[in-house]
Amino acid sequence: PPKCKQTFILSRQDGLTNIEIAEFLNVSIKSVEAHITKAFSILRKTVGDKMNSI
Repeated sequence: PPKCKQTFILSRQDGLTNIEIAEFLNVSIKSVEAHITKAFSILRKTVGDKMNSI
């Protein structure tokens, strides 16, 4: 999902804190945490699926 991707990039690539991301996106810190958790879950599933196909 776009919000998860944007939040994850702001966190991991741009190095923003959850508070900074929340202020930038005008959402709660809990929303930022939920988006990052969901992004990690999607990554784990995607990487896991690719590893199983090797």
